[in-house]
Amino acid sequence: MNNNRIRNVYFIPGWGFNADAVRYFNINNCNFFGLNYFNEINLSINYITSLMANTIKEQSYIIGWSLGGLFAINIGFLYPHKIRKIILLASQPKLLEDVHWDGISSKQINEISRIGHTNFNSLHNKFIQLVNYPNRNIVFKKYLFNNHCFFKKQSCLSLLKLIMETDLRHEYKYMNSKILHIINDKDVILHQNINHLIKLNPNIKVATINGAGHAGFISYKNIYNKIIKDFINE
Repeated sequence: MNNNRIRNVYFIPGWGFNADAVRYFNINNCNFFGLNYFNEINLSINYITSLMANTIKEQSYIIGWSLGGLFAINIGFLYPHKIRKIILLASQPKLLEDVHWDGISSKQINEISRIGHTNFNSLHNKFIQLVNYPNRNIVFKKYLFNNHCFFKKQSCLSLLKLIMETDLRHEYKYMNSKILHIINDKDVILHQNINHLIKLNPNIKVATINGAGHAGFISYKNIYNKIIKDFINE
């Protein structure tokens, strides 16, 4: 497979991470959305989506990791002419758990929110620990730590609120874009149920990576790259 044939790929990182956090992907011509998109006063999902959509070329491929997946889904729904295929890494149309819906536990998100409001500096370490699990390689942890930037306290807390409140299951159900989910079975942040996703959208594809955590693309780089490139080139 000729890597140079892949064009118009965009990557949206997870909560608080800058673009360098996802440069483990060896995809040429990949565009990365930076933290400047989240450094706005109005942090509604539709507003940020519109900013991103303005820079995306038509018939593009978009990869969304964690929180980034919400924006990828919203772009695919509101601007379908922009998106050819969507790849969701440790992400889904509703991140918070609900009745008959697996996701981030209410207990965990409330604890993260509490720490963010009472001791914002310690939130950095707590979150990296969760994202990095079950990696034991200190290099991976340092890499995540160095690329996780709490640029503004209020912006981060607003994005956390967005995670808690956003529900795009209706949009996801009626999307026409081809969708691939990469799910990690050791993810201690986002618990996912494949059956929930397929029930909403039977046309999706799902790949499960055993042993990988929330940032599985770092420790399982080659597997991720192959799955993503095969899906893009189908």
